[in-house]
Amino acid sequence: MTQYLKIGVSLVPDPSLGYERCYNEIEWEKIDVSENYAFECIERNLEKKDKTALIWIDEQGYYKRYTFGDLSILSNKLANVLDSLGIKKGDRVCTLLPKIPEMYISMLAIWKVGAICVPLFTAFGKNEVMYRIKDSGAKLAITDQINKFKIDMNELKNFHLIVVNKHEEEYHKDEIDFWKVIESSSPHYDIVETNENDPITICYTSGTTGPSKGTVIHRGGVRWLYPWIVYSLLPVNKDSITFNAGDPAWTFGMFTAGTANWLMGRTMLVYNGKFDVKIWLKIIQDYQVDVLACSPTALRMIIAQPNLIEKYNLSNLDRIVVAGEIIAAESLILAQKLFKCPVLDCYGLTEAGMIINNYINFPDFKIKFGETVASVGKPLPRFEVKIIDEEGKPSNKGELAIKLSPWHFACNYWMNSEEWKKRITEDGYFRTGDLAYCDEEGYFYIIGRVDDLIKTSAYRIGPAEVESAILKHPAVQLAAVIGKPDPIRGQIIKAYIVLKQGYEASQQLANEIQNFVKNNYSTVAYPREIEFVDNIPVTETGKIMRRLLRTKY
Repeated sequence: MTQYLKIGVSLVPDPSLGYERCYNEIEWEKIDVSENYAFECIERNLEKKDKTALIWIDEQGYYKRYTFGDLSILSNKLANVLDSLGIKKGDRVCTLLPKIPEMYISMLAIWKVGAICVPLFTAFGKNEVMYRIKDSGAKLAITDQINKFKIDMNELKNFHLIVVNKHEEEYHKDEIDFWKVIESSSPHYDIVETNENDPITICYTSGTTGPSKGTVIHRGGVRWLYPWIVYSLLPVNKDSITFNAGDPAWTFGMFTAGTANWLMGRTMLVYNGKFDVKIWLKIIQDYQVDVLACSPTALRMIIAQPNLIEKYNLSNLDRIVVAGEIIAAESLILAQKLFKCPVLDCYGLTEAGMIINNYINFPDFKIKFGETVASVGKPLPRFEVKIIDEEGKPSNKGELAIKLSPWHFACNYWMNSEEWKKRITEDGYFRTGDLAYCDEEGYFYIIGRVDDLIKTSAYRIGPAEVESAILKHPAVQLAAVIGKPDPIRGQIIKAYIVLKQGYEASQQLANEIQNFVKNNYSTVAYPREIEFVDNIPVTETGKIMRRLLRTKY
C-alpha cells in the first residue's frame, strides 16, 4: 500500500518509497487545487497562526518577522482595498516592488480577490514597465516611491496606483497610500473561489531570444510544486527555513523557492539589499538557514572566497538549490566541499516549472556529474520528457521537449496564442529551446540554448560545454561563447572572457587558454578567437545574453 505525505489536503507519495515507485504511483488528482492559491499558502496554515511565515532583512541588518496570522490579516485588508477599487476576478494587477514585505502581502491579496498578479522586475526601465502594463491590460499597480516614476499615469486610463512610502508628504494626489488604506480596512475577507483553469499570474519572460512574452500561469499548473517540495526543495522530517534569494518578479522567487515553502507551512527568509558574500553567510549562520535557493551566478561568487566561508558556522545548512542558468560541474563539486552539504542543480522554465530535478529526499537517487556540467536530474513523477532533433525526431542530443499535461505550469502566452502554438510539436510536446542530452541511467544534462548552438564544420556544439571548459583555467573569472560567421567553417567558436584579478590580457594568455581547452576538452570545440572584456551582458536573472554578443556580426 502506498505511503503518502499530506500537505494541506493534498497527498504526495512518501519519498522513502524511492524515485521509481513514486514516479509510477503518484496520482496528480490527489493534489487538490480547488481552493484559492493564497488560501492554500496562508489560511490553510492558520492552526499554527503564530508560526513565522516570512523573515525580512534589509541591507542595514534590520529585520521583521511575519506570522501566518499576520500575512492572513494584512492580505485580507489589502484584498478589501482592491475590491473597493473595482478589482475583480480575472483583472490584472501589476506589482513593481523589491523584496519587501509589501510585495508578498500584495501578491497574496491579488490572488485572494481572484485577480491575476503581473510581477514586474524593479530593474526594468520605464519602457519595459509600460510595455508590460499595457500589454497585460492591467487596471492597477502597486509600487514604491523609488519605482513609481516608471509608471506614466498620463498614458493610462482608468488606472489606479498604490504606493508604498515612508513619507506621507511625498504622495501625489493620484496615488493611494498603501499603509493608510490598509489600516482603515477590514481584516476579514471572503476569498474568491478559483478553479484549476483560472490564471493566477502572468510572468513576462526575460526576453533573451526575442520580445518578452507574458506566460499565463494557471491555478492547476502549480500542482508540480507539491512533489517538488517533498522530493527536492525541503527537508521532509524537520521544520526548516529557506533563504529565498530569487526575486519575486520571476517564478523561481515567487513560486519555486517562495510560496512553495508556505504550502508546507515552512518559513521563507528574504534579503532586500545588494549582493554581499559576507552578509549572505552571516544570514545563513545567524538565522540557522536550512535551504539556500539562489542563482548559479551567486553561488560562483560565494565559492570564489573559500577563506571567507570557513569563518562562519554553516552547519545547519541542509542543501543548496540552484537553477536558472548553466553551471560548471567543477563549481558544484567545489561548493559541496566548501559548504559540506548537497548542492542541487535543477532545471525549469517559466512555461513549465521545475520539471527536471535532483531529488535527494529519495534514498535511491544520486547526484551525477558529466565532464563539463552537472546533471539536473530526472523528470518529476509522470512528466514525460524527451530530446528531439531539428525535425522533431528522437535524438541522443538535441532540444528538450516536455509533454503537455493538466499539471503543466503554464497554459498559454497572454494574447499571443499563435506564439504558444509554435512551441508545440505535432505529438503534443512543448519545445523548451534548451539543448540537452541524457545518459544511460536517464539523467539529463543541460548544455545550452538551441538557438545558441554553434555549427562549425560538421560539428554541432553547445556553448555551455565550451564555457565550462574555459572556466577551469585559473585565469578565467567569466566566459561567454558564441558562433561567429566564418566563410570556410560556417562558424567558429569565439569566446568573450573576463579575467580574474592579477591576470593581464595578452595574446600569449589567449593562446594558453586555447591550448588548455584543446588538451582538457576537445581539439575541435575550442575558441579559435578570444576577446578579453571587462564584463559580459546578462539578463536580470543572470543568463548570458548571447544575442547581444552575436549582434556584432
